[in-house]
Amino acid sequence: MFSHEPKDYVCPFCAILRGETDEYSSVSDIVFQDSETTVLVSPKWWPNNPGGVLVIPNKHYENIYSIPDDALEAISRTVKRMSIAIRSTYDGCEGTSNRQHNEPAGRQNVWHFHTHVFPRYEDDQLYQRHTESRFVSPEERKPYVDKLRAYCKEHQDEEYKRSQAELAKELAAASKQVTVGAQYMHYKQLAYTVLQVALIEANNEPCVVYRAEYGEHAIWVRPLSSWLEQVRLKDGTVVPRFSRIE
Repeated sequence: MFSHEPKDYVCPFCAILRGETDEYSSVSDIVFQDSETTVLVSPKWWPNNPGGVLVIPNKHYENIYSIPDDALEAISRTVKRMSIAIRSTYDGCEGTSNRQHNEPAGRQNVWHFHTHVFPRYEDDQLYQRHTESRFVSPEERKPYVDKLRAYCKEHQDEEYKRSQAELAKELAAASKQVTVGAQYMHYKQLAYTVLQVALIEANNEPCVVYRAEYGEHAIWVRPLSSWLEQVRLKDGTVVPRFSRIE
């Protein structure tokens, strides 16, 4: 839909993601990267707004019309992260602006979706001085790269510690609802032993790891919410899916 990307287009952003360097940018400009997005200090600066960054999806999408909603959400999260990083680390920065272009009439000239994050200053005339923008050297970009990398590393470490603490709390709460090592009877009169309470990596949902005490002693994993459910039998009676054997 609404595509202007030439056939056999060689995407400069995809090249950077592959670890390649061109006359404008290189991997040395990358300040943040996660599984869905990458951020680099832009090689093109406006006179009063040095150190702007480009936030790009790690997969190639031409524009706002083609990018999936989940990828767009990831971009938005990273744009917020970088807006805070710029506001927190650039000397004299008083605000930020985010800008995203689509199609030639919208001033798009790289056919890979990207969002600009600019540092803003009082009366900086960002939009009035577009014709004065220029490409800058890696040496000019480096101080901004260093600032943003340091900020992102520090705050990623803090976020990781917070997330681990939150996961530990979730696991502790889940462990109070099921007894590891105890045997439970399934409502179909089959016995199982709980081996562990764990978290599913994909979504951090608590789950129960348990072993059948019959047949080949198969090991199963079930979401804790399902383990704790009540089940309605054919006669209308409601019973727990699993009951502890005392």
